Amino acid sequence: MSRPRSRKSKTLPPYVMQRSGRYYFEPKGEMVERYGGRKSIPLGGTFTEMYMNYALLLQDFGPSKYGTFNTMSELIDRYVLEVTPKKAEAAQQREIKRAVFLKKVFGKMHPALITTLHIYEFIDWRSASAPVGVNRELSLLSSIFKKGRRWGALKESPMVDIEYNPESPRERYITHDEYAAFREFVAEKNSVVAWYMDFKYLTGLRTSDILALKQSQLTEEGIALRISKTQVNRVIAWTPTLRLVTAKLIEVCGRERRDVSGKIIRPKKHSEYVVFTREGNPYSADGWRSIFHRLMTNALSSGVLTERFRDHDIRAKAGSDHNCVEEARKFLAHLNIKVTERHYRRKAEVIQPLM
Repeated sequence: MSRPRSRKSKTLPPYVMQRSGRYYFEPKGEMVERYGGRKSIPLGGTFTEMYMNYALLLQDFGPSKYGTFNTMSELIDRYVLEVTPKKAEAAQQREIKRAVFLKKVFGKMHPALITTLHIYEFIDWRSASAPVGVNRELSLLSSIFKKGRRWGALKESPMVDIEYNPESPRERYITHDEYAAFREFVAEKNSVVAWYMDFKYLTGLRTSDILALKQSQLTEEGIALRISKTQVNRVIAWTPTLRLVTAKLIEVCGRERRDVSGKIIRPKKHSEYVVFTREGNPYSADGWRSIFHRLMTNALSSGVLTERFRDHDIRAKAGSDHNCVEEARKFLAHLNIKVTERHYRRKAEVIQPLM
């Protein structure tokens, strides 16, 4: 008989458990009295909501947020409470997961006693398993120390002049044949993902903006939205193809379909969103990523594709397929053309000979 699966995840903070898709704080021993005798305190249904409530819960019984920081955990919690919520939802989720990891590494240390040597020891250790991921963690750590100086937790940041690991831009370009083959395969398994792919290629939008898009934003002029990452307002003008794809995407989300296992999914109600679950709710970023990853794995094992690509690579394909880099920059709503050139122009440039 197999062992029962633990409800405790390695990514969850201490005393936090997950049950039936929701998170709970479950103090032990003498801690129960500290929290009014409550043995289980609900923290919410999403990872972001859980961590926010968790930090608030500890803050209520810990030192004042305007008082002295005794540990990095206290500094990180305040950063997550005050700075993280100002960012886009997808960015919040990524940042909170990194914050949880940083608390495990530096949490018990005093902010003012962390040195540059400690940071480089962390880089050397972390680079063995996540040579690129450590750069994102360092970026967050630098922001936390910067706020820590403002809040009086330390005088000088140990992150000054720290050398990050070198990175190479992703070069994976999806050919037209690969795109068509995967879309045809996906259409038989999950028609929502198939039409989503077309919608993403035509609009160049990020996954987070597509999942948050509401049908009320489909105006006569076009698709009106505010880009979450750059806060740029834009209207994507209608074309006959975009109108068709958008209508099909809403239609397939609202009708009966089959999942990857072949099970029939019957939507319970329609929704205000363009892409929605059978309950009428928007997909979470993690949930959508899991669906796409599972379909990609099936396509590879079935021989439909020989090389994996990511959901985000569709956006890069859209940027690469535009005629010029400036046109691609406007299409992808980038503020800096260097971002477009470095990360979203993945096709080899064709140069004409002199003769």
